[in-house]
Amino acid sequence: MLKSAFVFCIAVLGITALASEAYQNEGADIQLTQIISGKTVFEKRTTVVPMALCTREPCRKPEIYWSLVVYNQETHYEVNQIFGIGSRTPPAKVALAGAEIHEGTLVEIEGRVNPISREYAIVSEISRAEVIDGSEPMDPAASNILSDAYSWMCQSPSGESPRIYANVRYLRDQKQTRPDEKNYYMAISMCKNPDGLSFLPIAELENVKSSHDDLQITYTGGDQGDGQGHGMMVELTIEKNPDRMFDLPAKLTLTHTRRAAVEDALQIYPLTCTRTRL
Repeated sequence: MLKSAFVFCIAVLGITALASEAYQNEGADIQLTQIISGKTVFEKRTTVVPMALCTREPCRKPEIYWSLVVYNQETHYEVNQIFGIGSRTPPAKVALAGAEIHEGTLVEIEGRVNPISREYAIVSEISRAEVIDGSEPMDPAASNILSDAYSWMCQSPSGESPRIYANVRYLRDQKQTRPDEKNYYMAISMCKNPDGLSFLPIAELENVKSSHDDLQITYTGGDQGDGQGHGMMVELTIEKNPDRMFDLPAKLTLTHTRRAAVEDALQIYPLTCTRTRL
């Protein structure tokens, strides 16, 4: 649904509980404590926060941080901690429950596991972390996994004016009955000021759908807006990269319905997208 007003902004994380609750609504059994093991990878993220905060104070620019992800066959577990905030390079090592963790390390972790989808879970309240073997090389195929539960923070390249921001978040409606039916939320805003603090809302969409192939993942959605056919269709296409899930080339296409005679009825913006925690 297109809403008349919203503010899209940036901050540290805070939606783990929302996604976890959505998954529990599917009837899944959530294990409070679980032992998981696998190879570690540091993945780049950017911060995002609820839109309502920007109605009371200036929005902050996105900040880079790094997540520790444990890959186990076709499942990946993301540790619910922030590492290396503000750094453009991954940390050489991190401390986790008394253990020193390097990328490519085989580890065993005990903590609370909240499944977000069948391929992706958040691990928090970690009570134990143990390095099993830090010498084995990282399986390059592990980083090729692209879960449907991924969320994204996208923005125009630095120096572009105006700058466009798009956030895609995985959702699951309680009314859904098909296990393969997935919905997403998308918020799009524009910043015309060089200070990057004043945001103009463009669109807020629910029930966004996704599709993907070997080369890209696409999110599409839209609404009739004012009920008289004056709305907007949105398509966000993100290029896949087997080596990383940050700074991926993307294209945002906005089509204003019933504005064919208007010069800006079709707008296309180049973006770069980075995976967010949820």
